[in-house]
Amino acid sequence: MSPTTRWVRDLIAHGYVGEVLSSSMICSFPGGGATFTSASAYTADAANGATMMTIPFAHALDMQAVALGELTRTTATIATLRTQAVNTDTGEAIAKTAPDQIAVTGRPPGGAVASMHFRGGALRTTPFVREIDGTRGSLRITGDVGLPMSAALTVEGAHDQDAFSPLELPAGYDRFPQLAGTPAHNVAHLYAEVAETLWGRDCDAPGFDHAVELHRSIEAIAYRGTGG
Repeated sequence: MSPTTRWVRDLIAHGYVGEVLSSSMICSFPGGGATFTSASAYTADAANGATMMTIPFAHALDMQAVALGELTRTTATIATLRTQAVNTDTGEAIAKTAPDQIAVTGRPPGGAVASMHFRGGALRTTPFVREIDGTRGSLRITGDVGLPMSAALTVEGAHDQDAFSPLELPAGYDRFPQLAGTPAHNVAHLYAEVAETLWGRDCDAPGFDHAVELHRSIEAIAYRGTGG
C-alpha cells in the first residue's frame, strides 16, 4: 500500500525503464545484530516467529511482488553469524538463533534477475536501497531506515546515459501526506483500502489469499536457505 511502491510499479508498467533487466535490493536492518534490549530480546529466538525474515524481509518481498511480480526459481542463503548477543539493559548474554543474513535471488515475470540482501545489525551502511535497471533507463529507491515497510522512500530516475535525478511523487498516490515520514503512513493507506472493501467498493486491499501466497514464498525461501 506504500504510495511510493505503487508509483514505482506504475512507472515500470508505463515503460520508464523499458524492459526490466535486473532489480537489486539491499537492506541494512538495525536490529538482529549483537545487541538487544529487554523489550526486543524475544526477537533473538527464531522460534518466537518475530525475526528479520518474518517482518522486514517479508514486507520487502511484498514490495518486490507489487513492483515486478512474484519471484520464481529462487535461490537463497540464510545464516545466523552472531549466535550470541547482549541484552543492553541487563548486560546478560543471550543466545541468538534468528537469522542475521538473508540473500535471495530469483526471476520475476518477464525474465529479469532480482536479488535481495538483508543484513542484520548493520548500523553504518545505507539503510535501504533498491535499483532497477532496464533497456531504456533505471530507477533508484532509497529509504531513511532499514525497515522498508515504514521507511520514507525517495525515488531517482535516469534514461539512457543521463545521471540520476530526483523524481516527484505525482498527485493522487498519497491520500495521507500529513503522515509522510511516520510509521503510520503506509498503515493508513492499508486501513483505508480495507475500509473500502468493507463498504463493498473496488479497491486494492490484500486479502487472505494474498497473505497465504506471501507466506508460502517465505517458507520456500527459508527451506532453500537452510539447505532444503
